This record gives sequence, structure tokens and C-alpha cells, in this order.
Amino acid sequence: MPTAPAALRRFAALTAVLAVAFTVGCSRSPEPLQALPGPTIVRGFVPDLVGMRYDEADAALQTQLLVPILRFAPELITNAGTVVALEPVAGSRAETGDVVVVVVAGKPPVAGGEGTPGARAIAELARLDQESIVGVGADRDGTLVIAFAPTISVESWQARVAALVRGEKFRLQPCRYSGGELRGLQAQLTEQNFLPRAKEMAVGVNVDPVSCSVQLTGDFTTAEVAQLQARYGDALTVLPSRAGRS
Repeated sequence: MPTAPAALRRFAALTAVLAVAFTVGCSRSPEPLQALPGPTIVRGFVPDLVGMRYDEADAALQTQLLVPILRFAPELITNAGTVVALEPVAGSRAETGDVVVVVVAGKPPVAGGEGTPGARAIAELARLDQESIVGVGADRDGTLVIAFAPTISVESWQARVAALVRGEKFRLQPCRYSGGELRGLQAQLTEQNFLPRAKEMAVGVNVDPVSCSVQLTGDFTTAEVAQLQARYGDALTVLPSRAGRS
């Protein structure tokens, strides 16, 4: 049987070994957490989208029910197609329907898709200047309708539009509301809090450049239509899916 001093010496040696092992184990840095791809979306704040592709930034803001307005900067040729600035800046408080100007390096993409050459040219122009142009639509007879924000003098655009449409019929529509304001209202209505039973309804919400308003389609009663029109005025056009319901 070991003497007391020998036992104490062995206990002290074992304690020292354990202390060294514990110190070495604690000195190792933890593995870094991998960042999730894409922006961090926090409702109520503008996300940091600088450096992203403009289409991804556009989708991220719409997911957050914010209104992206693209502003292309052709003079910036480096990293074309990516976001270089936001107005308001990332981290700013933002409510549903608020406008966020997305400044994008380079020229806007060339318009494709269906439609006449004039319609495609005007659609490209609308993407280039979303702050001036509310949208592009058409009358029942096929006349192109280019709707403009209230701060814009439509007469100053007459020659430019005529050169783009190349003989096609068109008219310039001055609006009482900007595209950002109408798309902001569209985002608010998308949450379906505008009536007590709204979340139970199948509704359609879109910006209509021809009427310069947001069109809301659904199975509304006559009283509900009157209530909505009184609340939103001429910024909203209510289209009941079944007329005359009371």
C-alpha cells in the first residue's frame, strides 16, 4: 500500500495532466458558422441587398411586401446588373408598401417577350425609368397607353415615345398617383386586411396603368364596395366578381 506522500504525489501528477488536457481542449477555436445564402429578411427593415443581382434584390423586397423601384446607372460599367445602393439605406425601418429605390450598375436589360415592336420598346423604357412611368397598358382598340407619374410633363415625352413606337397608335396618360404609390397600395392589399372577411376570399390585386389605379377583384358585397371606395378613393378600382350582391 503506497504511503500518504506517494499517493499525494500521484494525485498531484494526475491533476496536472488533466489540467493540461482541459487547457488544450478549451484553447481550440469553435468552428465558424456558415452564413446562409441570400439577404437576411427581417420584416420592418430594409435588407442589405448591395452586391446582389437586381432581379434577386427585386424579388427579396417584394417578398417583404416592399416596393422596389429600379434605377439603372448606365455610367457605372463595373459589376453591371448588381445593386450598388439603396434608398433608404439597409437597416432603415420600412412598413408594408414602402418604396425602396434600388440603384443598379449598368444599363437595363433589353426587353423581350411578346407584343408588337412598339410595345416591347415602351416596356423597356418603362423599366429604365420606373420613377417617371407608372406602367404600360392598352385600350380595347389596341392603342398603347403609357401612364406617367403626376410630377411628369407628358408633353415632354411625346416625341420620344413617338420615335419608339414607329407609327403605332399610342396615348400618354397623366396619373394622379406615382407607380411607387400604387404598388405600395397593391402590397398593402395583398396582406388582405382591408375587410374583416378578406383573408377568406379569393382576390386579385394588380396595378392598372390605363385607369391609373389598383384593381381589386373579388366577390364583394355592394356595401363592401362602397366601404373600400370610401377608404381608398380613386386610387382603387373595385371589380366585384359577382355584381349586385348585397
